[in-house]
Amino acid sequence: MPAREQLWSSARTRVLGAAALGAALLGLISVSCNSEDDADGVDASGGAAGASDRGGSNAGGEPLGSGGDGGPSGGSLGSTGGSGGTAPGEPAADYEPVYTASGLTFPTSIAVDSEWVYVGFGSGIYSAPKDGSGELELLQEGRVESVAVLGDLLLYTDLSELMSMPLGGGASTQFTQSTSGRVPADKIVVVGEDAFAARTFSPCGATFVESVYSLRPATHRGAPVVSAACLKEFTADETHVYFGVGSYGSVVGSISRVPHAGGEPEVIVEDVDVMYGMAIHDGEIFFGAGDGEGLMGSLYKAPITGGAAEAVQTLGIEGGAWSFDGRLVVNRGYVVSEWTGSTFEQLASAPPIVKDVAADGSHIYFVSGASPPLVGRAPF
Repeated sequence: MPAREQLWSSARTRVLGAAALGAALLGLISVSCNSEDDADGVDASGGAAGASDRGGSNAGGEPLGSGGDGGPSGGSLGSTGGSGGTAPGEPAADYEPVYTASGLTFPTSIAVDSEWVYVGFGSGIYSAPKDGSGELELLQEGRVESVAVLGDLLLYTDLSELMSMPLGGGASTQFTQSTSGRVPADKIVVVGEDAFAARTFSPCGATFVESVYSLRPATHRGAPVVSAACLKEFTADETHVYFGVGSYGSVVGSISRVPHAGGEPEVIVEDVDVMYGMAIHDGEIFFGAGDGEGLMGSLYKAPITGGAAEAVQTLGIEGGAWSFDGRLVVNRGYVVSEWTGSTFEQLASAPPIVKDVAADGSHIYFVSGASPPLVGRAPF
């Protein structure tokens, strides 16, 4: 996958939800799904650190140091009254658009709790009621790459530094290593009460070593579980951390696993260039492997105890896999589906360029790189 550009839109915007605007602004979103081969090619982030207090009313707040009277500026705001239809011969959208924003760019990640959705953009984290009944407002400025909910904390990465803040808003705290220094990360994985983080977009080479960290939220510390050169992707289950390294020099890419407490890594898949999307489901590891440039690839699966990898499905550039409470969700470019064990069951078709997926007990939620960006949901 192409390296993430460090871009930032400083526009102060408030994203209006469907319930807030109603039918008067229908049709501002137009979804296109010409083929799975279409590619945005950008997975970027940008912004500056700061904090705001949402409080009980989700009042949000403007970026620190931006001044002004708190009113939105920087462009018109879009509603989510409909999907805008499809061209002849294209599949109809079967998801509910919840929020859109013409003034925000570079969506990167999404997370949900019992009531709220949290979306990472190139300019910060925005939050809103999950059902679209309110407004998606700025919660925290930053060049956000990943967001995740752990208990009463919102974990996020800002310019590859791991941070946390209360779910209701408030001051942010930086994670540090058990000895000294920050915890470098651009991806967070939460499994039950455990959380892990790592930086996966560093260059490849023997001198570019990254670590997967086990997180201790109570003390805001991170302890290395495993370190590897050319770390490309990672995930975890209840007992192990799984990580993929790319090929460089005489080193051939592979996937290994190591217990949460650390130890000697065990290679489980050999001769593979892991590029994106890794999840554990039903005793197997699912991952996307590309053509060496990350431009196109396929979804593969292999036993978590080791064995040959089997191709399952062609993926687009933004493809990936996520595991939610024993269910596997796969993004295949313009179709988000659930893997049933032998085939895919469609959950949402035609959302453009899905960047990330989250889930609760009733719905999946996704953020897409449409123009303008889109937050949608579908029954799950």
